[in-house]
Amino acid sequence: MLSGLPDIDFDKVVLEEIFLVNDDEIYALVSEKQAVYFRAGDVTGQERIKCNSFIMKYKVESNSWKKVTSFDHLDARGTVCIIAKDDFVYFIGGEEWFPAEEDEYKKHTLYTDVHRYNISRNQWDKVADILRPKTNLCGAACKGRIFIAGRVEWGYRLVTCQCEVYSETTNEWQFIASFYIRPGVCPKLLSVDDQLYALGCWMFHSRASPPDTRVECYDPERNKWIWQTDIPIRTHSNTRGVVRAFSARIFEGFLSKQQLKNINYGRYFPPASPAKVRERKCVIA
Repeated sequence: MLSGLPDIDFDKVVLEEIFLVNDDEIYALVSEKQAVYFRAGDVTGQERIKCNSFIMKYKVESNSWKKVTSFDHLDARGTVCIIAKDDFVYFIGGEEWFPAEEDEYKKHTLYTDVHRYNISRNQWDKVADILRPKTNLCGAACKGRIFIAGRVEWGYRLVTCQCEVYSETTNEWQFIASFYIRPGVCPKLLSVDDQLYALGCWMFHSRASPPDTRVECYDPERNKWIWQTDIPIRTHSNTRGVVRAFSARIFEGFLSKQQLKNINYGRYFPPASPAKVRERKCVIA
């Protein structure tokens, strides 16, 4: 529950994402979106969606959320990649749909700009843009650098996820090796013990394991993604959708085994027996 902000209409607020800062502080990005309309003669139309966003911090002692800052420079873009590193929170790219002049289609815009917020100083900075627009951006901080991946090329069986790495020292992005996923699968990068992993991969040169359960590890010395393990779940599962994975150290001892088993109650996975239709696995590695 979001509480502690009486000046916000929570019926209009959308929770965009929850993220961790310094491994033990819980923050959330919420947005309040409003349609802006224009009128020309007898014609009324929607010009675009305006958005005010808020970064909120969870206060453990009061079980409430406190507003840290508000801003509107990201407008109403969606799927913004949020990466926390030390006291910085990076907001990377995103995409937005605009009403077109003709009613048949809407204009789809992919963003490459990167904004960085300093939690301790309450300060925003504009840093270098990413090198190429991408959809379904994901990212992680690993070994002092920022890594991102996103879809750039579509094929009948494969989707290319192009990867980039950012150096705070040089304020530059560089391309690194890409990996591949199946259509309908969203990529996910995860940093664990200074190792960078990609989930939901498809390696076209090997069919030894199900395509949606592979975990690839990035080798910076060879600039190559290497198979590491497989997620022990059924092939026909929700890995064909969005792969959710986070560092769970902050929640150590918080969830019982039964809570872990039932945490995603209500999701459907075919094929399965009637008794297990609503079951979803949570895997801890």
